[in-house]
Amino acid sequence: FFLMIRRPPRSTQSRSSAASDVYKRQEVDSTDETLPINVVCVKWGKRYSATYVNILLAGVARHTTLPFNFYCLTDDPTDLDPSVKVLSLEEGWTGWWGKTCLFSEKLGLKGRNTYIDLDMIITANIDDMLSHKNVPRDGFVLFRTDDFFCEQSNRGGYNSSIIQWSNQKKFAQIYEVLRGSFEVVTKYVMRFDYWLEMNIKNALFVQDLYPEKTADYVSRCKESVPEKVAIVCFPRLPKPDDFPSEWIRDVWKL
Repeated sequence: FFLMIRRPPRSTQSRSSAASDVYKRQEVDSTDETLPINVVCVKWGKRYSATYVNILLAGVARHTTLPFNFYCLTDDPTDLDPSVKVLSLEEGWTGWWGKTCLFSEKLGLKGRNTYIDLDMIITANIDDMLSHKNVPRDGFVLFRTDDFFCEQSNRGGYNSSIIQWSNQKKFAQIYEVLRGSFEVVTKYVMRFDYWLEMNIKNALFVQDLYPEKTADYVSRCKESVPEKVAIVCFPRLPKPDDFPSEWIRDVWKL
């Protein structure tokens, strides 16, 4: 594995010999509805300010009727809303590889976890998403790349702008294996999403579980937000604080 320069074709994709198959099958049991709802984001470095975190929190609060905890995994908690539960981001990670820490058992995340990138805009009710409706107990949910304009050269892959899981222990090896081999792995694996592709077999997809609930800004939302869409994604440029469309000023706010 560690000599691979690129991923094998997805139809025959192998996984790291070091990382065991952490996702052999989907459990048929639904996620426990008594588990707390956790919304998690990651903020590192200078690209995203505390404003992004606080606006995401406000967006979730406006568009759910469910009680939830809001966590931010960060290296700098300055100016975060007091209601944000801060998780310390370990040192030594570069770029968005820090997302790997979401799966560390040391974080103590217990519940129905929904990770959301900071550059997402919530525009309508997301109760069904936060409650993990239709998500198996041991399920792992994220985006399929096909619907993203910027990912057309990577069709059929994974995009981690949203991730859902509840079994922290089951997916801990995503973190544990990479923590011990980070420098070697990142010589040959360019993105965290590729690491997930190598380690998570048969993930479920946001687009299938919540049809029409999300949309790529560039592909579908430049003029307005389609009626059924509740989350607009900005995986590359532009970003929400560029205000490329007037409708963004009405919804991306505290």
